Amino acid sequence: MKQLEKRGMGTGATRTSTYSEVANDKAKYPLLTEEGRKLRLAQAGEMELEAPAGHAHR
Repeated sequence: MKQLEKRGMGTGATRTSTYSEVANDKAKYPLLTEEGRKLRLAQAGEMELEAPAGHAHR
């Protein structure tokens, strides 16, 4: 949550839902995984990062 705030992502009211969307391990394509107190890109997150604009993995 602190990293979302530090990077200016969302507002105080939306950061919790933003975090839950990207870190949801039950999602079909989770973008992040939690390892202890650290967040790491999941495979779909890596693909999203590498995909050109408009060609996101779905």
